[in-house]
Amino acid sequence: MVRRSTQSAVPCVAGIMALALACLVPVSSRAADPAIGVVVFSQGGAEIHRIGGSLPAVEGCVLMPGDTVIVAAAGECRGFEPSGERFNLRGPAQLLLSSPADQGMLDGIGTWIRRQIAQWIGETRRQPLTMRSARDWEVQFVVPAPLLPAANARVRPGSIRLVWAGLPGADRYTVTLAPANGAETQRTCRGSATVVEDLTPGEEYVWKVRPAIEGWPGDGPWSAFRVMTREEEQQLDQALQGLGDLEAGVLLLSAGLPAEAVERLDAVAGAGEETRAARRWRARALYELGLYREACQDLMQTGGQD
Repeated sequence: MVRRSTQSAVPCVAGIMALALACLVPVSSRAADPAIGVVVFSQGGAEIHRIGGSLPAVEGCVLMPGDTVIVAAAGECRGFEPSGERFNLRGPAQLLLSSPADQGMLDGIGTWIRRQIAQWIGETRRQPLTMRSARDWEVQFVVPAPLLPAANARVRPGSIRLVWAGLPGADRYTVTLAPANGAETQRTCRGSATVVEDLTPGEEYVWKVRPAIEGWPGDGPWSAFRVMTREEEQQLDQALQGLGDLEAGVLLLSAGLPAEAVERLDAVAGAGEETRAARRWRARALYELGLYREACQDLMQTGGQD
């Protein structure tokens, strides 16, 4: 079988955005440690004290066992502890973070949350395949390019919608879909989207699209996504219960669902005290969706303050 490649050259803007977003998760803390947490919201002055010094507790900072989160008077800091438990400190206050007890594989929602966050922060993530610039997903390229699901994202079990960037003058497209190590299937459809059903939970798939025009010289790039298992979906939904939109958006992002994360973060990015934090997290989600321009706009609206 011909090996399918889901990687391509990354536009220079992606490199710029990677640098701009590095502040969300400090590079020095990206070890694949299963016991790490993350700061979701901070305002009014908060610091993380750890052996060797201290650093500002800004959105996206990794929290490790042994850290102490100190919040000044009238300040606030929220996030997930290394145990996966949520915390909400209103100053003056401090919290010593301890190592979580060994709860066994996926024994409890807290364990599941901390492992999702650790995997998301610690893994070497592939860059988005294409440069896109609109939230309506209706941009056009020289070659048709997959848009949704985002490259290397997860999708919920059941039917999913594949969306791609259309080409001027083309109204019919051929979509090729296959399990990562399975046989390819093709379908031809009108428009720039199609619904796919009966995908196997837990399976990784790759797909690409080309205009259904005789003699067309090439295909768009391959893109990969993974279907969540029913158990993973149930754990995610249980973890989301009772969360505000900001924390829910971060958890969805860590679980590999950036499109759902954007929807939750949209709800708190317009006004109120969570606006700045929501825009910073939404910038990360938009970046993972390949929407570099809008990610940059979100970061610029935060004033570039760490």
